[in-house]
Amino acid sequence: IGMTKKQIKRMVRKEGLRYAFTGIPLGLIAGLLIGFIVYPKGFQIKTVAIYAVLIAIVGVVMVNIAIFKPVRVAMNTSPIEGARYLAYSGKAKASSKLHRNLSPHNLARINIQRNRQKAILTLVMLGVSGALLLGASTVAGSIDPEKQATFKHYPAGSILLQVKNQVGSSFDKESEPYGSSKLQLEENPLESQTLRHNLENTAGIESVTAFNSVQMSITFPGGSGSLTSIMNDFPTLNREQLAEKQAVLSSGTADYDVMTEKYGILVSENIANVGDTLQLEGRSPDGSTFNVDAVVVGTYNPTDLMERSPVVPGSPYFMMTYDMAKNLTGITEQTGILALTVTPGHFDEVLNVVQEIAEQNGKISVNTIEQTIKNIQYRYSSSIKALYMAAAILFTFGGISLMNMLMVDFQNRKREFGLLEAVGATQKQLKAMLSREIGIYFGESLTVSLALGTIISIIACQRLEAVNHCISLKLPWLFIIALIAAMVVIYMIFTAYAKAELRKTGILSAIREE
Repeated sequence: IGMTKKQIKRMVRKEGLRYAFTGIPLGLIAGLLIGFIVYPKGFQIKTVAIYAVLIAIVGVVMVNIAIFKPVRVAMNTSPIEGARYLAYSGKAKASSKLHRNLSPHNLARINIQRNRQKAILTLVMLGVSGALLLGASTVAGSIDPEKQATFKHYPAGSILLQVKNQVGSSFDKESEPYGSSKLQLEENPLESQTLRHNLENTAGIESVTAFNSVQMSITFPGGSGSLTSIMNDFPTLNREQLAEKQAVLSSGTADYDVMTEKYGILVSENIANVGDTLQLEGRSPDGSTFNVDAVVVGTYNPTDLMERSPVVPGSPYFMMTYDMAKNLTGITEQTGILALTVTPGHFDEVLNVVQEIAEQNGKISVNTIEQTIKNIQYRYSSSIKALYMAAAILFTFGGISLMNMLMVDFQNRKREFGLLEAVGATQKQLKAMLSREIGIYFGESLTVSLALGTIISIIACQRLEAVNHCISLKLPWLFIIALIAAMVVIYMIFTAYAKAELRKTGILSAIREE
């Protein structure tokens, strides 16, 4: 009717962008509402505005990419070719076979093979979204905070008794930040034989293990050229313990005498390198604060350390020798932590007894694995919710897109159905053919989802396990059943739709329909 290629190109682009300008704002509003419902405390107008603009830009770019091919096809279609074009035929290849069994099952298979691009797109659309759903649910369901807490912080017992960090109140002249060092120097409460006797004779406590540690601060380079300072109880090692750590060093050498004489330390490999100088601060024997430059003589991977030669406190930023700590602080009784191994099923009753003992002593604090587990759960909770939500949204939209594509495809094939009826096919055979077709799509999509979901789950779980030792693999049976149920529902909806449409369509109207 006289349109130029340039006009056709502009028309198709405007059509695509019109959908984008309607769909993107609706998507942003839906995402905003979902995010606000899940975590209202994180809602910030500035952040929402920035990301809304970025997402809108990305959405428009993706729409332009998506319509690039249709625009090219529309521009290069001649009027004569367009007038006789049968939408479903595409680039179908003629077969050289002498005989074909045109049963409903074979017709379904032939139809799928005739348009491989559509078949692959369908499988990818539902298969990948299902795989992401299974992968996300497997990772989320397999995260084990107790395993991570045990590995990183409680390798020797589920209850830790520590020397209190501060002495007196903030209004007391005796109050100081390195209060535990003061108590260890004067009369270490954890060295008390009475305390040890009471703990060892408490029903439910299997063992009491002492660990040397002294409270200090370490300062090291952080991000953007800034300095990071960490105050904590850090392990002090005797000769035998230090010799064991040589096997887990990723670089450098652990020599007891050199480390003691030159203030050498072993540090986590993610904060410094061998040869770097870091600053240590702590309490001197006279009560003043010392600052010394410590040289890094060896580095270690904290995960390797806790796996092969664990220390308490766990996953430390640095470790030093017993004699180095003694020279700096004057502390000879360096027991800073008692780890209690509790008989399974007796944790609560043991904790009550231990807390009562600590309150009577007044110089001991009690830390439990339960609180650490809660902290780890809290850190993971937002990520787990995001994983579940993203996977569910992807699968929902994947299913909707698939349904839309199948229904559009059905409408484009009405002429084919009319021709099949004209040569003797019954509606029952057509229904069976469509049912087999959609069954093949869903069966193969489910196979793709399970196979790809397994690969995604294994890779993600192995990565998390290597970093945090927090995975106890559990199959997400509920989500697998839900995935199968969702596919069955889509199958039933489309089958019912196809049957209803076939009943309404006559042979002549189907053949004549453009």
